Amino acid sequence: YKVPAKGAPFSLGEKFASGISGLVALAENRLAINSGEKCFIISQEDGKILQTLDLPAPSTVIATDPTGKWLAVGT
Repeated sequence: YKVPAKGAPFSLGEKFASGISGLVALAENRLAINSGEKCFIISQEDGKILQTLDLPAPSTVIATDPTGKWLAVGT
């Protein structure tokens, strides 16, 4: 969601098909979001999906290194 100075908050991106099981902040104004058997890399600026990673099973954990450049996803 984006919360403007005036007015109501609004959604930036689309809804996910499965529930969200994890979220981490990444470098370069990006977020990694686990949802079902996918990990989405999205822009914090506009909510657009930049990359989709297919996983062999539903994701259970997600982590990043302190720089936000390395990502680990567990199933």
